Amino acid sequence: FNISLKELDVSSCGLGPDCWFVLEDAIATHPALENLYVQQNPIGEVGFRSIARALARPEKFAPENKLAKADLGHTSGAAIPEELGALVFQYADPTGTYHDVDLSTPYGRAFLRSLCRRADISKVAQSTAFREIKFNNVKPKGEWCSKDARTGAWVIKETKKAFISFTLQDISVIENAPSAMIAVKQFFKTRKIPVSLRRFLPLAAAFKSMNTDHQRLMFLRSLKSDFMIKFCHLTWFASCCPELTPEIVGVLFSAVDMLDKSPLLEMVKNKDQLRACQTKTARLFYFNPLNATDRFRLALENPADRGVAERLMAINLWDRVRAMGGGILDASRRGNFEGFRNERLDRLPFEFNCTSWDLPFTGVLEWDYVSPMKLGKEKRTDPRILQKVLDVLGNSKCVWVSKVQALRSISHSFVLTPENLWDYLSFFPKGRLPVGSPGVDPDTLVLPSCRADVFVMMFCRTLHLMLPPKQAEKDMYVVGPHILYNRDLLDPGCMVEIRERLGWLNTFDAYHCCAAKGPTKRGKDVNLSDTYSLDLGFHEEFQVAKFLILLGAVEDGENMLECHWTGAGFLERTGAPFLVPASWLPDPPAHGVFSLRYSSGKNGEYVMWDKRAEIMRKLSPLPY
Repeated sequence: FNISLKELDVSSCGLGPDCWFVLEDAIATHPALENLYVQQNPIGEVGFRSIARALARPEKFAPENKLAKADLGHTSGAAIPEELGALVFQYADPTGTYHDVDLSTPYGRAFLRSLCRRADISKVAQSTAFREIKFNNVKPKGEWCSKDARTGAWVIKETKKAFISFTLQDISVIENAPSAMIAVKQFFKTRKIPVSLRRFLPLAAAFKSMNTDHQRLMFLRSLKSDFMIKFCHLTWFASCCPELTPEIVGVLFSAVDMLDKSPLLEMVKNKDQLRACQTKTARLFYFNPLNATDRFRLALENPADRGVAERLMAINLWDRVRAMGGGILDASRRGNFEGFRNERLDRLPFEFNCTSWDLPFTGVLEWDYVSPMKLGKEKRTDPRILQKVLDVLGNSKCVWVSKVQALRSISHSFVLTPENLWDYLSFFPKGRLPVGSPGVDPDTLVLPSCRADVFVMMFCRTLHLMLPPKQAEKDMYVVGPHILYNRDLLDPGCMVEIRERLGWLNTFDAYHCCAAKGPTKRGKDVNLSDTYSLDLGFHEEFQVAKFLILLGAVEDGENMLECHWTGAGFLERTGAPFLVPASWLPDPPAHGVFSLRYSSGKNGEYVMWDKRAEIMRKLSPLPY
């Protein structure tokens, strides 16, 4: 191809978003092209993303790329061609499965070359990044791509339809990060394009070449997904279009690489516009990466909400690596050390997997995140400091929801004892907030409980002292009758919500797994009931069932009562009782729903406290 071309004018050629992606692929390895003129073309936001990447890609990623100017005057929006909708290249995270990629077309070949180049940039081996690839449903026997030594371009040797399964989940970039904050920063540095002053100049020139505010906002929206910009870059954009400052702040809020984002909001001077901007960016503004355990409802079209989802995925990967490498017992829902639970997209459930799930650009994403990391021997926070925080919250005129948000922003600095947690829970109102309470999301299906939110928030910031039964009468421990299963502190609905958000293994009190009167005389309240219905297909419920079965084998008396298992349908049809077979030791089958009532005698005469702790110590992350 032509390697001496310095200027390319494709004005008024009717080139849509797909054409610009192909052009971006060509520019990446072109050694001479400096100026690009694209006026009066239906570029669209996706096309702007391609042009912006071509302009600002750092030299070390594209050493041949000389493009320094792009004239974008009188361009317009455009939709992605329907047949290419699933093949929009997501630079920041191209992880996913792609079907029927037509390599006989320029777009298909550019797409596959971009994946190869993306793996190269992240220093991930092609054999690792491409988990699976087929051409016309046949796995290639030999080399299907190669890198041209002269130009650095990837050469695709196939022209068939391809099936591609691709991932960029390389843990080496974050596994040694000392904190979640640094892990997120390192993660983004490998996923997004950091904009230096030198690479900002072509972007600024392109922005200045535009004629309308609609064009400018479309261009800025194209930056939010693929770039990390600096505060000075955002202020320059705002200085060019002061009347667009609220929109600019809202669009680029998540892309600005700075910890304290208060200065961004201070740029908005109009009170009504500031209030709207605060509402739009609230979830990211209050998000605390150093204590991410929480419930989230994120509108993915909102750049700030999407920024929260991206940060959570980075934190999940970091936590997962630490838990797997640190010998921490797995408390996840599915036994894969994933921190996400109760995942829904547009209210439809889905299963998150960090190696295959890609974040969509539209829809409402709902999920709970639970960090697997618990406190160890950290120094407890001075009680005077904790009391001063409560005094400040008590004197504040903010609504309850705002007080919970404020507490979340500093929660990472606390190390609580169970007694401290009791004090903080008692400060907030019991039960759920009434309908129409200020600060409550009007779209939520379940009214929030401040105490449930604070319990979940502080769960990983509290020392979990699982006491021997002889001390349980006088001393508190968190997952037990004094706090979590104390109906004077939390109503049953909040207990159910906490179990749903944190999971069975984080909320199961093995000491009081039966309704017999235990040392605290509260056994009937603990674990909500002595009757269990456990889906053995889920890791956490399987582990609880395994505990009960192992315990039933060592404690005397008839302890597993009213047993049912959906896998024994023939017994259900005949009305015969189900008896747990010996083959269920040490592991029951990993399918079906197993239900039972566990008893240790009328007065708890068969309870073996030490055995309960010994068995659960091998199954639960709590320190029995």
